Amino acid sequence: MRVFYNFSDALKAGPEQIFGIVSKGFIFPCSWRITGHQKTVVFFPGATRPDTSRPSFQRSTYFSELPYNCISFFDPTLFFSPTLNLGWFQGHRNVFFAQHMKKIIQDLVRAVSCENNDLVIFGTSGAGIPGFNVASAVPGCSLYVGNIQSDVSKYYKGHYKELLDACYPGETAEYVEEHRKKKISLFHVDGDFKLFYAQNLADEFHYHRHFLPMVAALRSKKIKSSVYVYEDEKSGHGPLGRARELSIIQAVAEQNDVLSQLPCGKLFNFIEPLR
Repeated sequence: MRVFYNFSDALKAGPEQIFGIVSKGFIFPCSWRITGHQKTVVFFPGATRPDTSRPSFQRSTYFSELPYNCISFFDPTLFFSPTLNLGWFQGHRNVFFAQHMKKIIQDLVRAVSCENNDLVIFGTSGAGIPGFNVASAVPGCSLYVGNIQSDVSKYYKGHYKELLDACYPGETAEYVEEHRKKKISLFHVDGDFKLFYAQNLADEFHYHRHFLPMVAALRSKKIKSSVYVYEDEKSGHGPLGRARELSIIQAVAEQNDVLSQLPCGKLFNFIEPLR
């Protein structure tokens, strides 16, 4: 895997490749396909299967079915432990990888000559923390997230402990929740971007522990929010499937109706929750 310090140099090396971008001494692996389209889609990952070779690039198989510039990132947090499968771009005590991604994506936008409002960020589950942080730094961009974790401390205890051991060794959960709050949660994030936030009602764990608290926080923000719920027992917390996700990406990119792409989709009632 070749390594570059900026996307302009990477683009000179080839419009379709796997490579790493260096930011302050850390390498952020990515895979891209640059078509020259005016729109660019950035994919952030959810959980990675433990038996998958690293780095891996979620949804990179979508590239050939989309006309847009596409890039998928791997979370280098997973390099801190061979068993860690979800890292939320945490980094470690003194480094927040999601913060690094802000400048990385700003450099990407410049390199491919993409206007901010032509940038689409897409991800589910663990993609919420990098997605929101990056979107807050790119005014006018669009962010689609589905079934995300809005507060890592409210995730499954075993996974949370594994993250703490890998990223914050020697620190208690209480210390992290007090002193690393802006790294492990989204409630403080705000910005001038368009948010498309979908939650499966069949995923009750995320609906109650992550979705409802995040929706409550959105009420006081300037984020242009479109919030949806849908019902799909088959997918549960998982992705909605290739065909449906591709249609969602295109709807966001082309400013078409996103709600109609969701199974039994409804606009969320901010005043009175459905459950």
